[in-house]
Amino acid sequence: DLEKDEIPENCRLIITFNPTSDFKAFGNLGENGVSEIEKLDKYLDRTNAFFYICERTTPELKNLEEYLEEWGVCVNRTKNSGGEEKNVEIFDTYTCVDSGKGEYIIGSYATEGVGASLTRDLRAISYPAKVVFGKSTAISPADNYIKTYVDENADEGITAYEYYSYFKNGISRSMMDVFITNSTASAAVDGEIYEIATEYNRFKLMTVTQETRQVQESNLTTVNEASYVLALASTEFLTNEVLDSTSYGNTDVVLSVLRNTGNEVVPTNIDLKAFYVYDMEDASAISSQNPSAWTRAIIIVTVVLSLGVGIFITVRRKYR
Repeated sequence: DLEKDEIPENCRLIITFNPTSDFKAFGNLGENGVSEIEKLDKYLDRTNAFFYICERTTPELKNLEEYLEEWGVCVNRTKNSGGEEKNVEIFDTYTCVDSGKGEYIIGSYATEGVGASLTRDLRAISYPAKVVFGKSTAISPADNYIKTYVDENADEGITAYEYYSYFKNGISRSMMDVFITNSTASAAVDGEIYEIATEYNRFKLMTVTQETRQVQESNLTTVNEASYVLALASTEFLTNEVLDSTSYGNTDVVLSVLRNTGNEVVPTNIDLKAFYVYDMEDASAISSQNPSAWTRAIIIVTVVLSLGVGIFITVRRKYR
């Protein structure tokens, strides 16, 4: 509870799963006078991550969604025939796992950009596992993000792709796809088709926004660090039935995404010990001795060994 609890220093990821009540913010700070949005923002000013998971029935939450827009994330909504604003419902009767009903669709892996890097290992095999998004809504880019194009570069193995970028007051963020629908998908509201996907305009099922920054270290060098906001448009993605299935890759996706955005430098939190630090038991004893005594000892040992080898060879030749 961000209103009552402090975020632990070693917390690298916060997950908000299908929220039903809004975050406290300025103008509505609640009984404790705490802005949960401000607390979350300060948390993401460091090298951390926030994972927002919603679905078709997730209500509109003004404070939280205004903050998510700063990270490029909007829930795709439109008005129904009665003028009521609702989350879109994604269907795909061709690329699904529920016998043509189209509610449990198979997502398409992004193949370029930061989003693709989160699933690189999963896509490296000959037949990547199917990843299922059940009863999904969709994520849209915020209006203040600019569509940015990356040209194809055959020499470096890069195909052309697009993402959404934001730069203001020294803040640089990039929103990219992790999973999108196939071109056979459509978006509906209350059962009425609202929009149909095309090959070049598919619905976003999972996105990642990266904020990059340069951090000055004490040794006068700079390192690139990043914070992340992930958005997933399906709570059914994380049901036990799907995660436990050996037919789908949902579990692998979750683990890969969390590893890659968790900023874990040393595995299992082992204390870092530099390679150049050596604890030698006799080091102090050696340094306290007279260096010339050690030099004489080494010379004497070398001469004795040389004489011994010479005598051995001479005797052996004589009695050969």
